Amino acid sequence: DAITLARYQALDLTITNKPDNTPVTDADKSAESAIRALLHEHCPEDGIVGEEFGTQGLENDRYWVIDPIDGTKEFIRQSKDFCVMIGICYKGEPVFGVINIPKTGEVFYGGEEFGISLKRHGEVINLPNVPLQDEKVLCSRSQRGQIILPYMTENGLTPLPCGSSGVKAC
Repeated sequence: DAITLARYQALDLTITNKPDNTPVTDADKSAESAIRALLHEHCPEDGIVGEEFGTQGLENDRYWVIDPIDGTKEFIRQSKDFCVMIGICYKGEPVFGVINIPKTGEVFYGGEEFGISLKRHGEVINLPNVPLQDEKVLCSRSQRGQIILPYMTENGLTPLPCGSSGVKAC
């Protein structure tokens, strides 16, 4: 959180493209390096799958999945719609995850056996399961394309443009 916010506010990003032609910044790499270092310090036997630096230790029962800045395009644009996502898997199954939205100070966390909670302004709120009642659909701000928007319009759905997948999930 501190690394991503500091780089977000500094406006001095180095941006390159990955082999799939998506952007990556030095902030993505710095944040993942810091997260990996903390995990290695506190959970040295655990494996890690990371967005920027690949996989290590997947033969272990427990491994972490890291996306240090989900929504890099939004991060580069100075939007609030980016997040840090970290999850843990046990024997190949997701157990618990955390999505931190640095610009709003919101942290969503939970898992199947834990429920889902939101920490905002120091207050923890246990989120209930609620039925879908509205026909609004979160969609990519940058990748709506020629198929998604016409489909939504034809079916009476209201598109709500949003950045990262993690922010949409929250």
